[in-house]
Amino acid sequence: MRSMLSGWLVALMLGLSALSTAEAQNNGKKFQCWTDDKGQRACGDRVPPQYAQRERQVFDANGRVVEVKPRQKTPEEVAELERQAKAAAEQRQRDEVQQSYDRFLLSTFNTPKELEKMRDDRIATIDGRLGLAEKSVADNEAALHKLRERAAAAEKDGKAVPERMAKQIRQFETTLRDNQAGIAQMRAERLQIDTKFAADLERLKILRGTVTVPAAQ
Repeated sequence: MRSMLSGWLVALMLGLSALSTAEAQNNGKKFQCWTDDKGQRACGDRVPPQYAQRERQVFDANGRVVEVKPRQKTPEEVAELERQAKAAAEQRQRDEVQQSYDRFLLSTFNTPKELEKMRDDRIATIDGRLGLAEKSVADNEAALHKLRERAAAAEKDGKAVPERMAKQIRQFETTLRDNQAGIAQMRAERLQIDTKFAADLERLKILRGTVTVPAAQ
């Protein structure tokens, strides 16, 4: 009895669906189908508001699918798509910059030796400046040491440090700090140049085919 009732319900549903499709065909209207909260397929010429954000198929009057409307993405999915698009755009920009720099390397240096010579010249210039700055610091330290000794001797004798001497000490201290800061900056610049040229040399060797790039694992 239950089996007969189930079969009758299925037949009734198919009949209603066919009737609905026929009516849509006769009226020349489109209709849509979606999945409801129970996981059942439902169709009609209007989509209930609670299902408007779900994926649905649009059929023409002849029952052919003319459009598939995707479900609305969640805020998390939208954010992830935006993140991926931004990352892809940034990668394209990095690739373009790298390609432009590769062209510069190839057009400027015929061999890695030429690039090494430029590096050595730049390093030699920095080293020369460093040498002068270090000598200036040593001279300042020696002069400042003598001034401080004289000031300490005056104080030991119960005398006030002459204003001229105190001013000289302050000037030497300022100059010494400036020179030490300059040395630190030049050393950082030297390291940066050395690191940059090392990367450029490796890249040029790859571009010139003198170094084989390891295969990706």
